[in-house]
Amino acid sequence: MLSQLFNSFNILAEYAEYSEGWAFINFKGTWQESQDVQIFKKVKTLIDENSFYVATWHLDDQAVDFDTFTEDLSEGTNWNFNVNKIARLAVSNTTFFFNQEMFRQWSRNLDAFDATNPLLSSFRLRILVNGFNEKVIATNYVICSASQTCKFAEVDFIPSFSKINSVIHIAARDNFIVEPSKLFITEGNCTDITLPFFRMAVQSLGACIVSELLNNEAVVLRGIRKIEMPIFKNAVRIDTNVLEELKNTIVWVYEDKTDIKQKLYLDRFTLDVDLSKDYVSELILLNRTSLEQAKERFSFITFERKDQYQKELRDLLKDLKGVTDLYSSKVRGLLTNLLRDVLAGLLLIGITILSKIENVNSVTSSSIIDLVFKAFAAYFLLSIVYQTIFDLLDIANTKNEFIFWKQTSREYIGQDEFKRLMINTVSKRELFTYIFYGLLIITYFAVAYISYNFINILKNLIPVSNC
Repeated sequence: MLSQLFNSFNILAEYAEYSEGWAFINFKGTWQESQDVQIFKKVKTLIDENSFYVATWHLDDQAVDFDTFTEDLSEGTNWNFNVNKIARLAVSNTTFFFNQEMFRQWSRNLDAFDATNPLLSSFRLRILVNGFNEKVIATNYVICSASQTCKFAEVDFIPSFSKINSVIHIAARDNFIVEPSKLFITEGNCTDITLPFFRMAVQSLGACIVSELLNNEAVVLRGIRKIEMPIFKNAVRIDTNVLEELKNTIVWVYEDKTDIKQKLYLDRFTLDVDLSKDYVSELILLNRTSLEQAKERFSFITFERKDQYQKELRDLLKDLKGVTDLYSSKVRGLLTNLLRDVLAGLLLIGITILSKIENVNSVTSSSIIDLVFKAFAAYFLLSIVYQTIFDLLDIANTKNEFIFWKQTSREYIGQDEFKRLMINTVSKRELFTYIFYGLLIITYFAVAYISYNFINILKNLIPVSNC
């Protein structure tokens, strides 16, 4: 379809002027009777068959419908028509360029960090270029001729803008975006016409490692030295192998412990970089050696941190055991106190009754003895209240202090792992403690109730003599 439309445009271009941009192509001329109106009808038919493009027609700068356009053409009439190439781009995902030079001019003005760049759109895009003998296969777009069939590239693990933005500082904000996952090229040759696309791919990848993006032209690197450099100023050799190596660097840096890996990489890079060059050209030159040394240093640091992690973990487990033992000691202490208090009550009862064994009536009728047992009941209640308040406050304060000091001193254990260890140790023992505390409190209240009503219970259990 587009090949036929391009053929019609070639015929029109012989006697008409035209201009082309991303969104349009416009033809204009002065009508001569020797010209054939059928060419316009053919263009109209092809555009109608491809409903994704919209054409408007003008005679002497007045908009008219197509029938009027063809009927009113006469000698010396100024005509022009415009084709909107992106009217339904989100539906078709396909646009075209008729003129390669105009395509080249458009591509040279593209900015890898501009959110309005059509190559960074939310949908994948096909750009068909008339007479284009090459192809560029990227993750979010493809560029080829109308006769070619190209599939989009599939690449995983390149970080998203939100992830990149959390690592590097971006000073420029208006419509500024870093999306290497959309500009990455897997197939194609870097020629004069395709250089802008390779340049955008390498710029977006390189921006993932810098310390700060000042704007779309300058970066700041903080390694052994703090350096400010232009991003790109000289044409350099860029191919898919260079992009693949840079992608592997980005994937390694953002895989885990990104801050450490980025710092190690920039330490090496800033030592070797030539300040008279631009960032991209030096990145292509130094990427391999900087990555190798960063990996070696990271392995050493990881080994050292692993040893420190084991030590920190041992200290944490000891402290956890101390906290969990505290719960057990509180339960054992409360149980011991309960048994002691019950034993004291039994001794009191035994002494009281045995001393009056010959006259039980005097025991059951004595208001003083009844008052003693009621006082003993009050003692039980006060004992459990004071012990519970003190023990639970002691447990809560100890646990809070443990969490506070561990969170302020912890360097090698992550927050999630710390929470997991707390849940598997302290939390289980805490639940066990509260259950037993509840049972012991109920027991205390039962003993207090029996003591308070002991005289009445004794009357019901022992027959009273009338003597």
